[in-house]
Amino acid sequence: MRKKKLDIVLFVLPIITDIIIVEISMLVSYWVRFYSGITLVTKSIPYLYYYSMAGWVGGVILTVVFYLLGLYDSNRRPSIIDDIYDTLKGSLIGLVVILAPTFFVREFTFSRLTIVIASTLAVVLFCVERVVFKYLKKIIFKKGIGVKNVIVLGDDESVSNVIDKLKKNPESGYRIYGRMGTVDTDKSSDIPFLGNISQLRNVISSNSIDIIILTSPIHDRDKVTEVLTACQDIPIQIMLYPDPYDILTSKIEYQDIDGLTLIGLRSFPFSYWSTLFKRLFDITLSLIFLIIITPILLIVAIFIKITSKGSVLYLQNRVGEQGKLFNILKFRTMKENAEEETGPIFASPNDHRTTRIGKVLRKTSIDELPQLFNVLKGDMSLVGPRPERPNFVEHFRDEVPRYIERHKVKPGITGWAQVHGLRGDSSIKERVKYDLFYIENWSIGMDIKIILQTLYTLIKGENAY
Repeated sequence: MRKKKLDIVLFVLPIITDIIIVEISMLVSYWVRFYSGITLVTKSIPYLYYYSMAGWVGGVILTVVFYLLGLYDSNRRPSIIDDIYDTLKGSLIGLVVILAPTFFVREFTFSRLTIVIASTLAVVLFCVERVVFKYLKKIIFKKGIGVKNVIVLGDDESVSNVIDKLKKNPESGYRIYGRMGTVDTDKSSDIPFLGNISQLRNVISSNSIDIIILTSPIHDRDKVTEVLTACQDIPIQIMLYPDPYDILTSKIEYQDIDGLTLIGLRSFPFSYWSTLFKRLFDITLSLIFLIIITPILLIVAIFIKITSKGSVLYLQNRVGEQGKLFNILKFRTMKENAEEETGPIFASPNDHRTTRIGKVLRKTSIDELPQLFNVLKGDMSLVGPRPERPNFVEHFRDEVPRYIERHKVKPGITGWAQVHGLRGDSSIKERVKYDLFYIENWSIGMDIKIILQTLYTLIKGENAY
């Protein structure tokens, strides 16, 4: 009952707050436009009543749009960046819906400047509100209030992956109650093993379980059917965590040709025009970033030069789009000729070859900034799979299924895998899954979200690469 009450509060409170935000924004913009003296008033001042009513009506319309977009779904667990991005998208759609009738109603004309001010203020307040609510939820869930008990069920390695992700994100509101499977495959786990599927019904009945996460492969119909049958009359949420290889990482698309149903399992969204648009996006944003960070680049170059022998920049051969080789640019973070003894290997967090200034540069990812010049040259994109060295590519192409498909697109400074914590010497197999998902589901909106998530990660002080 306590969880249901919290769910109701977390559903209703944002709706009420959003409506109030729209009304406050309208009232503030009305004051700025007609009474603050900041703008020139050449006509008689309209009645506040009309603007106030427009605020309340607009607030209701906007919350309906947000609701239809799923922004009030209590089961939603987006990152702050995703939440803000979805809020901005919803606000734009809502604004179009709100303004559309004004083109047909001429009895009363609202001040365009007032609408612009109100819209801008509302969007800013929406974003602040989302951040505040996010941290309030984090505090509430960390105290154990309203958390949902989860059972992770399966026998493959995905069980450990799900458990690790949920343990690292207690603010998600999910608490791992236990794990189940055919046999206890991990005796060392600190999460209790509760038994096999035949005992699932008894475990749920005798404990307060809210969610079952099934990690079995999606094609294992018997196991999925067994779980659904065991829970058919129990009000419990069942979620599936499929191996991305089982669904080939892509969106499933349907085509119907005179009754012939075709299911598309693989797609490639990079048409000529989308590739051109992505390139223009890369050039524009890279130039803006370089203008902003030029002083930082100069300071870093000076520090590298005076603290260690060797060149400022480090050029390294990487494999790019369609297997084309190029030299990636980085600030030098290691001693000169660091790989003479070891050969090509992944750098470790406490690598003895790293210089003093190099440790700082790697921790903050500042060493990656010169790659903006690679983007301008056309060897790289701002967002894409991280490029690997030729010897690693030769090794992984035979070892990891579909690895070579990463090279369908230009490599990126950051990527979908990196913003999900897969960096450095993390699992190549896992990184490939995320890279292929990005390639087959790309959109310019996705690039924007990844860039925002990367910047957010850097501001928090986490290494993004």
